[in-house]
Amino acid sequence: APPPAAAAPAAAAPAPPAAAPRVITRSAMAPQALRPAAPSIFTVVGRAGGRLRAGVEMDSPHVGDLPRGSHVVVYERGVTRTGAARCRVVAGDAQGWLSE
Repeated sequence: APPPAAAAPAAAAPAPPAAAPRVITRSAMAPQALRPAAPSIFTVVGRAGGRLRAGVEMDSPHVGDLPRGSHVVVYERGVTRTGAARCRVVAGDAQGWLSE
């Protein structure tokens, strides 16, 4: 009798499609449009308060200052090209990037 036929290997399941990159427009950055999945609320503790910048880098344009004791909602975290930890925050009408 001939040997039993070997079973063919099962076909691999197709890979799920890659998620499309999320593009954030300037209008989507308005404070009322920013909604974190889980709000992270922090207090500014620097002796001189906190300086808000338009971008994650320390040489990006200055957009405002927050006094010590201000409460901020963190919407995003980033790192500068030199490795400094930064957060994109909203505090009332003010928004920008702040050092952690």
